Parts: sequence; C-alpha cells; structure tokens
Amino acid sequence: MTALYFSQWSYPHHLPADIPLSRITNIYFAFADIDTKTYSISFCDDNCLKNKINFPFQVLKSDVTDLEFKNISDNVNSEFYDSIEWVEVYRSNFQEFSLVKSQISEGLIGQLQQLKKINPRLKMSLSIGGSDSLKSFRTVTTSKKKMKKFVSSIATYVEELGFDGVDIDWEFPRTSNDAILLNKLVKSLYFEFIGGKNSIKKLITLAIPLDTEVLKNYDFNQMDQYVNYYNLMGYDISGKWSSRSGFQSQLYTDPNVIGYTISVDNSLKYLSGFIDKAKIVLGMPAYGTTFDTNKLYDQFKGCAKICLNDSQEEENSGYFADCNIDYHLLPPPGYIEVSNTEVGASYAYSDDSIENKGLIVYDTPEVARLKARYVINNGLAGGFWWDSKGDTLLRNTSRSLVYNFIDELGGVYRLNGQYPVPLDSAAGPNIVFSNGSVSNEGHTIGTCRNYMIYYLFLFHSLMLFI
Repeated sequence: MTALYFSQWSYPHHLPADIPLSRITNIYFAFADIDTKTYSISFCDDNCLKNKINFPFQVLKSDVTDLEFKNISDNVNSEFYDSIEWVEVYRSNFQEFSLVKSQISEGLIGQLQQLKKINPRLKMSLSIGGSDSLKSFRTVTTSKKKMKKFVSSIATYVEELGFDGVDIDWEFPRTSNDAILLNKLVKSLYFEFIGGKNSIKKLITLAIPLDTEVLKNYDFNQMDQYVNYYNLMGYDISGKWSSRSGFQSQLYTDPNVIGYTISVDNSLKYLSGFIDKAKIVLGMPAYGTTFDTNKLYDQFKGCAKICLNDSQEEENSGYFADCNIDYHLLPPPGYIEVSNTEVGASYAYSDDSIENKGLIVYDTPEVARLKARYVINNGLAGGFWWDSKGDTLLRNTSRSLVYNFIDELGGVYRLNGQYPVPLDSAAGPNIVFSNGSVSNEGHTIGTCRNYMIYYLFLFHSLMLFI
C-alpha cells in the first residue's frame, strides 16, 4: 500500500486530479466532520460535494506518458510497465476520459470518484475526525442510540459516495473507557458494512499515534479482528510544544535527546506485541516543522521566519499551519540540508547569510529510501503521507518523497502485488542513497535496469547491421 491523505482545505491550490495514480494505491479524504447534535457525519465545505470543479488533465496525462515511455529525464530509475494489467486499464480509461476536453467534477469527492473510474485499482477511504476530535467521538459513542445513528450515517455516506472504506482518526483515546468506546465503534462499523445493502466488507483503518504511553490506551486485542490497517502517524514528534528543537519523524531514538525515546522503531516494537506488523502502514510527513534557531537541540521561542520568493508566497497562500511548511518548498534559499542516516531523519538549517535564523526538520529523498527499506525489512503494509499537497510528486520525481520511497520498494512492479513482498535476486538487499553510496553487496534494482537497458541498446545496434 502507498497512500496519501487529501485534505479538503488544499483546494483550490491542490486537487485530487493532481495525484499521479500510477504510484498511489489508496487515498484518504480528510476529513468528514462529526456533528455532535445529530450524531452523524457532515462536510463543512460545499466544495466537498456540491460545487462544480474543473478537472485538470495535465498530471494524469504526464503520469500515463511516464508509464508508456519512461524516458523523462527527471524520473527515478526508468522502467517499462506494459506487462502490468492495471497499467493498460489505467491508460485506456484515461485516454477515453480525456476525449471530453472540459471535464467537470461534482465537488472534490466527485473528482475522487472520477479518478477511481480512470484507475479502478485505486481505493478511496473517508477519514473521520482529525486533530482534537476526542470530545466529539466521545459524544457520539456514549450510548447505543447515539452510536447506532453515527455508524448508520457513516455507512450511508460511504456507500452512496462510492468509498471503499472508512478511516477513524480519533485523536486520541486517553482512558480505558475511551478504549471501550473505540472498540465498540469499529465493531459496529464492521457489522454495519457486512450487513448492509450490498453486504460488502469495507476497509476499516485506524490512525494511531507514535507515543507508546498514548498507545497503552488502545485495546488492540479486542478490536484488531475488525481493523484492516493501522496508519501509524510517524511524525509530529517535535513542534512548537517542544522544549528544544529536534527531529520530528525519526526512525530510531535520537541518542542526543536523553530520556526521550519516541521514534517509529520504538513504537513498532511496542505494537508488535499486540498486532501483526503486516497491518501497520508507516506514516511520513510531506512537510517540515520549523524553529527560530539554526541548531538542533537548541532552545527556541517560536516558528522560523522563512523567506520565500514572491511566486512561492502567492502559490502557497493559505497553505501554512502553525510551524509547518510544505515539503515541495524545501529547502528554502540559503538553507543547508543534512541527512542523519543513523537516526533516520533529516533537517535543514540557515547559513550565516540569512538574517533570520531557522531550522526545519523533515524527510529528504535519502530518508524516504531508508524508510522504504525499513518497511520491507520489518514486513509492514506500506507507507502513507500527510498530505498530498506537500510532496513534489511529478513536478520533480527525483526530489519526490513518494517516488523515492516507491522506487526503493521496487517500483511500480511491487505495487502490482500485495505488501509486504519478499526481496528477490533482482531487487537485492541493498540501498542506493542519493549520494551514490551503496549499503551492502549485491545488485541494486537500478543496476539491474541499467544492464537491461544496455543489452536492449546492444540488440538494437546489432539489428542495424542485419
């Protein structure tokens, strides 16, 4: 699985049709709101369902071309994909869809429905809740009557809007009673779906935090039988609430921060005692967190004042939230980027020429590849990013976190199967980093492709003389 959360507030700067369907298997639409008066879900913005929205073709056109020719200079490790069945379906459907030059979508969700018709292998889930949703979830689950209305509302929207599942983003259970209510919710959803009009089992996913102290408030043993995947939010380890600047999405515990052990690996070790790791999807940030210092582990007062050129500021109007900045704007001019492969994290700091000091912690392509290898080695279900507007995607695939992650997994061929997949002799056991270094002995995926391209070139050259 490779998934993206699409946030409804990304519009109008970013649309579902800006997502390259060749690399993404799942899209989570964030968020449906919880109406605590009617005990149902709702959408606060008419852009979700009602307003007419233009359907831009350019990204999907480039994505299809990328699959057909694979000679784009900026692509990561080129390959031909004609042998994959869903690729042919995707290409054919897009060509037919694009015959109508001016396509209109019925809201953002309507555009998601169009994407699913173009590439039927795409799975869409409706994400409910989000930040500070604890009280709302409590309100709609505290009695059987409220729970029944809430679950029925979810099932109705999921069915009528063509979603393949629901993603519960309850942030975050704090008590044992919260755990009981959450268990009842996922169980009720499970039986509502299989007992519905079409008796189709929908995907049920659950967004969970990294902090093991918070994870102790989940009763995984009871609810695991009803949950398909757990989206482990491997980010926001540090931020404006921190006492000092630090990494925000590290794979491993940072030895320089004494007494603070939160990391992806530490959380995975805890979770593996309760649930199958093959049901865990690693969450990664497509944004950076800023501090008004240019040093790690330093005291700070607030967010960094990042200086962008005028075109970037205009493009990003309304994009910034708190101390976060979209990955595709990183690193800013005058910032030096550094990757720490031991911790599995990276950052950029302002040099002395910058008037306002700044530190930004985020993932780089090198770290994205480290995380892909981590997913393979630990048998996880795949990866997801918050959120889709942050990454460079097709604008710069060599810089894209998504493209580098997928390329390290084994490329589009690996997305044709089910994660996790065993490494074969073609993939080899090693990582190729962005600086050209190689982790272990053996052939890399890229090396195998280079040999294939060489022999194809040699074959065509010989044919000229026959």
